[in-house]
Amino acid sequence: MLSSTVIIAAHKRKEFLRDAIKSVLNNSLKPTEIIVVKDFKDTKIDSFLDEECGQQFC
Repeated sequence: MLSSTVIIAAHKRKEFLRDAIKSVLNNSLKPTEIIVVKDFKDTKIDSFLDEECGQQFC
């Protein structure tokens, strides 16, 4: 089984973070893990990470 890790850095680009994560999850080869590194606090993004990704990917 193949395993892969995707790292997404979000420096002052919160408007693109959700699209980047959705793009990764829509690929035919799903990553083993997604690591999101962000330098801001945004409750909408945090809720999205909890609801859409949960502990399975993020």
